[in-house]
Amino acid sequence: MSLFDKLMAVDDNAINEKRTREVRSERLSALFGVETMITIEALPYRRVNKIMDAALKDNGRLDPDRACDARCHLIRLSVKEIPWGDEQLQKKFGASDPKDLAEKLFDYDIGIIADAILELSGYGEEEQKAEQELEDEIKN
Repeated sequence: MSLFDKLMAVDDNAINEKRTREVRSERLSALFGVETMITIEALPYRRVNKIMDAALKDNGRLDPDRACDARCHLIRLSVKEIPWGDEQLQKKFGASDPKDLAEKLFDYDIGIIADAILELSGYGEEEQKAEQELEDEIKN
């Protein structure tokens, strides 16, 4: 069977199915007092690239504040269980906007959750390694 034949035999809806995965949130587990898992959903590769590119300065170096914003943006797009735009929820946690809510809710989990989203979305190890090298360079 040729590749074309295989493609023609695939269920049309299969190409649009979103991959999901559960990730443990240390922060929410601590807040709730019980182990808490969140469901993340893969994001389109092109969208992930745009978000991660927004973390770079004009000179191509990683900006730590922009990187945190980008990771929070990934979380907001991937975690569907939380109504990020809900003003009542934002007010409860003293958040000024959805990004601020993601930051307050996940705090020290942001990197772990964002990395899981990147991996699930097909953002390969090479891209993550390059990003880590830039972060290390900034720290030094």
